[in-house]
Amino acid sequence: MRTEGKTPAEILAQCRAKCQSKCCRYLVIPLPPPRRVVEFDELSWFLAHQSVSVYVQGRRWHLEVRTPCKYLDEANLCTNYDRRPQVCRDYDIEACEYPAQPKYSLRFDTREQFDRWVKRRREAQRRRRARRA
Repeated sequence: MRTEGKTPAEILAQCRAKCQSKCCRYLVIPLPPPRRVVEFDELSWFLAHQSVSVYVQGRRWHLEVRTPCKYLDEANLCTNYDRRPQVCRDYDIEACEYPAQPKYSLRFDTREQFDRWVKRRREAQRRRRARRA
């Protein structure tokens, strides 16, 4: 999103018009890469919930929960703007992901997708071990 030479009000208007406050309608939590069976099982459990995805960018795993901030009104305006947390104040509008599509090396929106991927991964690991033996 280009913001050079624009006033804060113009930037906010552009944000609302283009993406309807997308950054305020989900949260992302970094995750350690799964290594043990119990960690894969936990990711599968996360994906059994509505509006949850797991994705990988590079080597970094993330849990995405699509849920709007409770302070957004019907027009996607912050009703808590003057008292918003520091993380909201620090958000760099220049880093806005709209309209770019994030580049994932892996993305799972359902438990079934993830479980199929885990099964294929484990089968490939078994074949590699068998070749070495």
